Order: sequence, then C-alpha cells, then structure tokens
Amino acid sequence: IDGRNFAADLNAASEDDAPIGQIPGDVRPVIDALAQGKVMTIRGVSSQDISLHGAAAALLWIDEKQGRLDTPTALMRRGEKPASTVPVAPDLPTVAAAPPVSQAGFGDQNQTLPAALRGLTEVGNCLKESAMPAVSDMVMSARLDARTELWAVPCGSGAYNLTHNWYLTGPGGRDPRPAALIGTAGPGADPNAPDNSTVNGEYDPGSRTLSSFAKGRGIGDCGTLQTWTWTGQRFVLTRESTMGECAGVPSDFWPVAWRTR
Repeated sequence: IDGRNFAADLNAASEDDAPIGQIPGDVRPVIDALAQGKVMTIRGVSSQDISLHGAAAALLWIDEKQGRLDTPTALMRRGEKPASTVPVAPDLPTVAAAPPVSQAGFGDQNQTLPAALRGLTEVGNCLKESAMPAVSDMVMSARLDARTELWAVPCGSGAYNLTHNWYLTGPGGRDPRPAALIGTAGPGADPNAPDNSTVNGEYDPGSRTLSSFAKGRGIGDCGTLQTWTWTGQRFVLTRESTMGECAGVPSDFWPVAWRTR
C-alpha cells in the first residue's frame, strides 16, 4: 500500500477458483494504511493496482452501520467509548421449510402446461417468446402440498440466461396465480420483469427452495443470486447476494444482502 508491503498467506487454489489471501496477525496496520493510502498493489504471478479512493469513507460507513464509532473496535474512528456500547448483531430471521412431499409425475422432463395456465394471456406471450423447441420444452413443475402445485413457464432466453415465470395452482393446474418471488428491492422493483420471474431458475423439492441466478455475463462472475423457501403458505426470501462488477469473483464470495437461518 503506497510502497509499504503486507504479506498475505494464500490458501490452496482449486482448479476452478483463484487462491484467497489472508493477512495473518493484527490487521489494524493494514486497515489504517487502506484508510490513508492512495494505491494498493496486489502482487503475485502478476501485479494489479487498485485505487483506494473512497476506502476511508467505506470503512467509516461500516462503523456507522454497526454502531462502532468512537469505540476501540471501530475500523476508522476509534475512541474511548466502551466496546460494550456496540449493539449486538440482531438474530437472523428464521424460516421454516414445509415438509417434503412426493414428486411423482412432476419435474423438469416431458411436462405439459395445464390448460388453465395456457389460457392466461401472459403465459401465451411467454410461449411466443420461447418458441424455439430447446426453450419451449423447459416447462417445470412440482407438487408443493396436496392442494398446491408449482409450474414454471419458459419466457425467453439469451446466450446464458433463461427466464421462467412461476405460478401456484390447485391440483391439475387449476386456478393459477403468479407466485410472489420478492427480493430485497421489494415488489415491482424491475419494470421489465414481473415478481414471479426468475433467471436460470430451478426448484429443489428436497430443500423446498426455489433459486434464481441472473448472470451478468456467461462465466457467472457477476449478477444476482436469490433463494426462496416454501413455508407451506408462500415463498419467502432466504438468501440474496449480488456482484455488480464482473471481475472474476466466484459467487461464493459475493456480498450478501439478505440471509436467514
């Protein structure tokens, strides 16, 4: 950082992932250098310069959000206030998944949309967007309980993203209604996609989770990952992570906007 060296221990890189560096011992000198520095250079087989413009403001923002200002535990603005004044992190929300049920006759192979779904105007529009056989055949279904089924209608595709719209129905696909799949941005957040839409979505009947992975580019190093859990009444958001910069960061290391237990 500005010519001052800080050694990092690298873990063993797998075939698909880059190694992760961890600074051993006291990291406060590193944090102080980041806050006051201009350029950080990461050196390995090659070197990469990273501007530190805004680093001090980012560290101060973290202190403010965590209630650490003027305490010894602060990253940026340390003081003499007792560490005991720092608020305890709130408990994670608890979401209980409904028990699994038999999926006989359901799945992602050779599924035919029920007539009640085909009769919906928005479903008809989706099917027009998905007229290619490789896409139109990607109908998915699942049994959620004795009274509720889940149906996914393909609704367009690109080079690496496939969109589905999801519906809850009664037995046999009767009385369809859009499934509410709400992210941290709230309902109606995307003017170009309804709230029952996913990208590269799939449903796991074992864990009772429905997931979406909207890729920013083909290798999947940026975009948004979301997971909802079926509670027996509705789908509840249980995890969301987002990476806005396509910089080769694996999705396991993306910033998490929401999580539950």
